Amino acid sequence: PEFNINFRNDCEIQGSLADFVEATFQIFKNAIEASTLSKTPWVQVEADCDGQKARIRVVDSGNLDPQIMDPQKIFLPFFTTKGPNTKGLGLNIAQENLRRMGGRLLLEQTAPHTTFIFEVPLKTK
Repeated sequence: PEFNINFRNDCEIQGSLADFVEATFQIFKNAIEASTLSKTPWVQVEADCDGQKARIRVVDSGNLDPQIMDPQKIFLPFFTTKGPNTKGLGLNIAQENLRRMGGRLLLEQTAPHTTFIFEVPLKTK
């Protein structure tokens, strides 16, 4: 799929780099896998910071099905929308890693395409 990343500001995150890299990997992997189910796969990533937190928005060409994308279930271990060949652990791992960093992972339910937002605190200067 086409993969675009737009960074708007420089920011330095607080917390474990290993946790951040693993969370980012899991979220990107999820987006890439979901996008390949669409006719024209793409992934868009935008990153920004506001002085207190970094906010990264990951959108893929997959279409949200409100019946499947239950925000109460999507972050549970072993929950998957991609069939029996996937484990359903990626979003749970990402969410736990971000929580350890003082951040969070959200599903943007009103977006026309599958959209996850993750936030992590910035280092204080």
